[in-house]
Amino acid sequence: MWKKASNINAPLGRSSHTISHVGGQIYLFGGEYVPRETIDNRLWSYNIATDTWSEVQTSGVPPAARLAHSSVVIGADIMYYSGRTTDKTGN
Repeated sequence: MWKKASNINAPLGRSSHTISHVGGQIYLFGGEYVPRETIDNRLWSYNIATDTWSEVQTSGVPPAARLAHSSVVIGADIMYYSGRTTDKTGN
């Protein structure tokens, strides 16, 4: 039986985003609420064990806000690439 994730502190529903699984955490990045308009470049984490959402504080320069992109997990790192950015360059 599937259990619905907690809505407390959860990011809003979206489309054209990526979901990645790393070490018991689910990471959500990018997407759109309105077609072809990026949301932002915040990274969200869902902890499966505690059923909690939180915004991830990253170090360095985060990727640009994007939608319709791809991601790949390499070890404990997530790489985001391609997709559509606000300036439509894909960078």
